Amino acid sequence: MGLAAAPVAAYGFVRDQAARERAGGAPLLPPSLVRLPAFRRGLAVVAVFFVGLGGFLLTTGISLQEGLGMSPLGAGFALAPYALGFLAASLTVPRLIGRYAARVIVAGAVVLAVSLAAAAVQAGVGYDGLTARTLLPAFVVIGFGQGLVMIPVFGVVLAGVTTDRAGVASGVLTTTQQAMIAVGVAALGTMFFRVASTGSSTGSSTGTAAGGDWRAATVAVLAAEAALALLTGIIATRLLRSDE
Repeated sequence: MGLAAAPVAAYGFVRDQAARERAGGAPLLPPSLVRLPAFRRGLAVVAVFFVGLGGFLLTTGISLQEGLGMSPLGAGFALAPYALGFLAASLTVPRLIGRYAARVIVAGAVVLAVSLAAAAVQAGVGYDGLTARTLLPAFVVIGFGQGLVMIPVFGVVLAGVTTDRAGVASGVLTTTQQAMIAVGVAALGTMFFRVASTGSSTGSSTGTAAGGDWRAATVAVLAAEAALALLTGIIATRLLRSDE
């Protein structure tokens, strides 16, 4: 019932925000701001990217523990290279962003898409043999790719917004970020558990832990995340027009 009412509520919200702006008020989401090409494209980049990020953070931890039988501490240790890759990106981006601007985001999205696709292949070929050591290269590159997108994206988008609108634009981007992380957790998490349960019910249980086809679920979600990363890069190429 709630989902059915969502389009109606969204339409009412848009109408209300437009009326407030025409009346000289302070709407939460000024329609004139969304009409700016650079901001609209940047908002799309943020939305797509953070859906994939939210799904990755949830399903990877579950796959490591439930599928591969790692302890919480072991899963954290396995994910440490992911954090190091993100750290490396944070040290690299400041030297790149001034020269290449949105190209950094495009490059990061491509790196992320390729590394997620490679991880999907790795899981599909030898899921039961995955360890912290064998996962290290993929996690480092995934973290690096995510960092190249996530660290500069807000600054690149806000650079095309006038100073008097920077506050509300930043708020819209932050709200979109948080909402899309939740969407990613819900959508990709649902996909993950549905694939796992479907594989288990057909007698195709794979992985250390019983009760689910964790290999199929992991491969499916990683492939979906790779597609989202590629879509992020495609949308980000349109940000280049704003820089030229």
